[in-house]
Amino acid sequence: MAGLYIHIPFCARKCAYCSFVSFADRLDQAGEYLAALEREAGFYAPDGARIAPDTLYAGGGTPGLLSAERIEKLCAVIAAHFKAPGGFSESTFEANPETFTAEKIRAVKTGGFNRVSLGLQSFDDAVLKFLGRAHSGADFERVFSALRKNGFDNINADLITGVARRGKTAFRAELKRLAALKPEHISLYALSVEEGTLFHDSGVAPDDELARAEYDAARELLAAAGYEHYEISNFALPGRQSAHNMNYWRGGEYMGLGCSAASYLRGERTVNTAVLDEYLGAFSGGHIAVRGSICPSRAVSPAVRFHERLAGKAALGERIILGLRMLCGITVTPEMEDAFARQFEELEASGLLERTGHAVRLSSEGLYLSNSVFREFVEPF
Repeated sequence: MAGLYIHIPFCARKCAYCSFVSFADRLDQAGEYLAALEREAGFYAPDGARIAPDTLYAGGGTPGLLSAERIEKLCAVIAAHFKAPGGFSESTFEANPETFTAEKIRAVKTGGFNRVSLGLQSFDDAVLKFLGRAHSGADFERVFSALRKNGFDNINADLITGVARRGKTAFRAELKRLAALKPEHISLYALSVEEGTLFHDSGVAPDDELARAEYDAARELLAAAGYEHYEISNFALPGRQSAHNMNYWRGGEYMGLGCSAASYLRGERTVNTAVLDEYLGAFSGGHIAVRGSICPSRAVSPAVRFHERLAGKAALGERIILGLRMLCGITVTPEMEDAFARQFEELEASGLLERTGHAVRLSSEGLYLSNSVFREFVEPF
């Protein structure tokens, strides 16, 4: 299986914690951007025909910020070079409540998308304002209801943990309120403060102790509500795990289109420029596919600015890291054992890994301290 990811880098405003490649004041370039996406798709469509991507994810930024007409254009670009969104086994469209109108919901549905990921983060309007979000808790419930009325039966909602403004007991009430709506999928992300974000510049720090308590509460409450905790940050009703993300964690191939998007094809990883004007410029003058200088074994788009091919111990380490993100863990191969015997032994002794024969997974403690585990499998080892 392979995946297709399309990055839409526009957003209504830059959230205070956001470190993703997104632009709050460039929506007037959306038409030019979609034209560039279409040209870039031409570089990967031959690969796509052979690889046949099975899942689709339109993320951002905020794809839901596009007008209904431009959502239709995006669907047409996908259909022209790969297949219509409805032809993928799973096709996800990201949106935020404040800009996702009834007209846009209909355009997404008509275009064939069968899954929507809706940014909630919190039901508390004061917390949302602190985070820099533009919607209210009521906005989320309104859009969620509209999605149901338009036939969407696969919805993800994102929540942020570790926000001190929320208070120590409010998160449980918010989680119960969300679980009562029965979204098919819930993603939890601990607040992190990255360099270059508004929070970093203003000295805001996440509350790690609170984030831990809220994570533990989520595992308990969501299990009681019928959700399976199947990946470090993700919970799903039976059969509703994210197929697109599972492909990443299993080391599958994927194509990425758009500013800052990454691709992983035939063992080679490429990443596009994160500079919007540079991305647009790469497709403004009749460029042709480049072979040799960036990615020796195949043609790539002129937007690519990074290339790597992992091999040996580094490649094994990445497979271990990706696989351990899933709660089912990994089966340790003889090659992994030879390369990382010390790391496996020490992490099991410290209580961060659980091992039964060749089966290894993160422990409950390891789930929360996963970055400490993963560092052991990254150079210099």
